[in-house]
Amino acid sequence: MTDSDALVVEKRRVYVALRGGLVKVGISADPKVRRRQFGRHAKLIYVLACDDHAAAVERRAHEILKDARRYGEWFDVHLETAIQAVKAAVIDVEGGRCEKKTTMMTFRIDGDFLDAVEEIRTWSSPVPTKSEAIRRAVLEMHDRLARSERKRAHAR
Repeated sequence: MTDSDALVVEKRRVYVALRGGLVKVGISADPKVRRRQFGRHAKLIYVLACDDHAAAVERRAHEILKDARRYGEWFDVHLETAIQAVKAAVIDVEGGRCEKKTTMMTFRIDGDFLDAVEEIRTWSSPVPTKSEAIRRAVLEMHDRLARSERKRAHAR
């Protein structure tokens, strides 16, 4: 077999993105570039390298989340629910053999947020790590944003 006969396989990633209270589960060779297509307020949250089975993992995650589908690949679910759906889809499709590439969020941290993190650490038992407290605070912020977006949508 020569190089010209070789099958070219595009590297693909399964990702979870967040925009305006909705969560998107999709696939892309470059999720960072894809995220920019959703607008400046979209955030790329979670990325897995599932090159061989990315489309199947995406389809299975969509099946898991089907009751929360708003439109297309956008779902009205808690961020953590979407991430868990992707993880479950990986197990269903590949037996868990995808490599986690990125968990990233970009946001400004103000004093209120830092106070919330410390409050979580103070009142939780056992005391979570600072990373876990930040994760919980971010999820709480996402829940508040999603509720606010839903109220605005129903008011229209």
